[in-house]
Amino acid sequence: MIKDQNTASILLNGQELNPWVIGNSTLSQILPINTPANVLSAVSQITPLADNVNHFQWDGIQYVSGGSGSGSIRYPHPDEDYYGINIYDDWSINGNNLQHSMLNYWASVSAGELGPAGIAGIIGAVVGAAIGGPIGAAVGGVLALVYGIYLWYFTGYQVQDENLNIWYWQSLPFLNFLSDNAWYIALLGQDALPWIEYEFITTGYLRIGNYAFLDALGMGEPAPPPPPPDSYYVSSVVSWTAYQYGAVNNPYGLSGSSPDGSYVQLWGGNPNDGGNIVGWMNSESHGHIYLYGHSGNGYYTHLYTFVSYNDNNDWTQTSVQTVSGTNDRWIDCGSYGGNFRYIAIAAIDDNGMSANVFIDSVQVNP
Repeated sequence: MIKDQNTASILLNGQELNPWVIGNSTLSQILPINTPANVLSAVSQITPLADNVNHFQWDGIQYVSGGSGSGSIRYPHPDEDYYGINIYDDWSINGNNLQHSMLNYWASVSAGELGPAGIAGIIGAVVGAAIGGPIGAAVGGVLALVYGIYLWYFTGYQVQDENLNIWYWQSLPFLNFLSDNAWYIALLGQDALPWIEYEFITTGYLRIGNYAFLDALGMGEPAPPPPPPDSYYVSSVVSWTAYQYGAVNNPYGLSGSSPDGSYVQLWGGNPNDGGNIVGWMNSESHGHIYLYGHSGNGYYTHLYTFVSYNDNNDWTQTSVQTVSGTNDRWIDCGSYGGNFRYIAIAAIDDNGMSANVFIDSVQVNP
């Protein structure tokens, strides 16, 4: 994997990619930066944001999306104006669960004709440069191979934003794993691939542009919360049950037409521990179901939702998912076309991970 003290060699399909000098180099030094006339002319095409863009929080980071006509946002990404981002520099910020990163303008333009292997190689080089030295170079090379397994075909042009920059998102738990085990990964080289891939599919998140390739954290995509149309909500709490040594704390926090900062907590610390809560809707309900809340720090909670008209044997499951991350958000729990008057929410340690989830309110959009 290491060609010399500062150079990494990455093999894809048995062929060696051009080596990248890593060490203390910036990415603009790592990539061959070409400036033909068509690239230079692109600078003049950069336009201010449209006035009607959406501003919202996602993963604890300020985002922009939408707009129309000149200055519209091609896909949601961190707000350049809010953070004072210079599009000609590499930029990154850590959110609650993800690292949100932008490739500098010239590197993004140069990467336009690259496919998945090339883009994976660039991201691997950036991660390796952050770790530093020959160890970082080795980690970046192996990471590029792992990422390349999960990318379907696209070109750099397809993942450029409205200013021709390329944005990408990675899981902080996974990046921390790489950093904490960098020396051992470098020692193993490509033999570390199965180990890294397992960690990636367990704790990883990878989005490039508007394409999500893996979401082990259950983060979903960057988007504003559902608008406040006429909707249904839990008007009262009917019952709650703790499983084994689990707990249901502050059950009445579930009721209310909008988030108010009062959460019901469903907790289970050992296998089969947990709890459920049943709420009475304000009206006969149907449509798309959202729960507003978050998971406890470091927990990956198995969350279930069910709906019923009569609160007896007619319960229908609408979703089951693993929820993580301490940032409040609208958690998508599926849709139900028929009418229902009850909703049940359950969290249980039934997949080897403790349950700890906080739910503020329910919103069902018809």
